[in-house]
Amino acid sequence: MKGKFLILSIFFSFVLFPNFLDYDNLGNFADCVDAGYFSLGNTFIFSPFNPSIFNGTMIMLGGGFTNSSEERSVWVFDSYNNTIGKSVISKNTYQNFGQFGFLINGESEMFRFGFNYSPFILTNYKFYDVKMDEFYVITSEQEIKKDISISGYTPNFGIRKGILSAGFSVSILRGNYYYYEKTDRDTFEEDKNYSGLTFGGGISLKQGKDLDISFYYNHDISVRSDSDSIVYPRSFSIGLKYTPKNILPVTFIGEFDYEFWNNTKVNGEEKDYDNIFGLKFGVQHKLASNLFARFGYAYKRHYSQNVAIGLFTFGVGWEHFKTNFDLGIGIENLNFKKDETFYNELTTKFKLSVRRSL
Repeated sequence: MKGKFLILSIFFSFVLFPNFLDYDNLGNFADCVDAGYFSLGNTFIFSPFNPSIFNGTMIMLGGGFTNSSEERSVWVFDSYNNTIGKSVISKNTYQNFGQFGFLINGESEMFRFGFNYSPFILTNYKFYDVKMDEFYVITSEQEIKKDISISGYTPNFGIRKGILSAGFSVSILRGNYYYYEKTDRDTFEEDKNYSGLTFGGGISLKQGKDLDISFYYNHDISVRSDSDSIVYPRSFSIGLKYTPKNILPVTFIGEFDYEFWNNTKVNGEEKDYDNIFGLKFGVQHKLASNLFARFGYAYKRHYSQNVAIGLFTFGVGWEHFKTNFDLGIGIENLNFKKDETFYNELTTKFKLSVRRSL
C-alpha cells in the first residue's frame, strides 16, 4: 500500500506544478466525447474509448458545443512615445457545434468487441472586423472562417487475462476542411474533403480494486484530399486511477500525454512545430449512492504558438438503474502576444453524454 501511495505522490507532483488557437494552424486534437471523463480534466485513457479498458457491455451517445469570445488589443502611445494603455481593436464571439460521437461495446469475461464514432481533429474559428473613420465610413473590412473536422469510424477489440488487458483499434477517417477569407479588396474560399486511416492500441493493468495503470498509443493520423495530404502526429498517454479503500468515496485520475508534432507533414513537407506534453488530473466524489461530483484540470502548450493552454473542468453524474447521465463543463482562457497584437480568448465547453449498461 505504501508503494502505491509513493507512485501516486510522484505522479501528482508533476501534475500539480505546471484558446486562442490562431487560424493559421492545422487544428487540434478533439476533446473526449464522454462527458464524465471530460469533466475529470478531459482525460481519455480510462474512458470506454480506450480498447484496453473493460467497463461492461454498453451503448453511449455524447455531444457538445463550445462558445468562444476573442479580444485583440494593442498598446497606445502619446506623441512623446509614452504608454497610455491598451486599446481593443476587435471583439468576436463564435460557437462550434458538432462534437458528437457514439459507442457500442460488447464484453465477456475475456474478450471485448466494440465500434465507435468520434472526432479526432476539430477546430472552428470565426473572425470579423470593420474599421471606420470619424465619419463612419468603412476604411477596412476583414472576415475569416475556418473549420477543420476529421472524425473516425472505429472498430476495436480487447482481450483480458487476470490483471492484464490489451486492446487494438483501427479508424477509418473522414473529414472536411473549409477556409474563407474576405477583405475590402479580395475574397478567397477553399473547401476540401479528406479521408484516411489510423490505428491505436493500449495495455492496462488492474491491481486489486484500488489502482489501475494504463498506456495508450495512437499512430500518425494520415488524411488525403484530391489535391493534398496531411499527416497529423502520433501520440501516447500514460494514466493512473486510484480509489482509496474504506476511506472516502473518491477516485483520483492522472494522465500524461505526449504529441509528436514535429513529425507533422503537409504535402510531404515537415512543419516547424514543437512536440508538446500534456498533464491532466481529475477527482470524482460520490455525493450519494447515485450522484457524483467531478473536478479536473488539464495543461499543455500549443505546438505552433508560444502559449500555455489551461483547461478547468467540472461536472456532475447521475446514475438511474442502468443508465448514466453525465454533464461536463470546461473553461479555457488564453493570453498571448503575436507581433504587436495581444490576444485573449475565453472558451466555455459544454459536454453531455448518456450511457446505458446492457
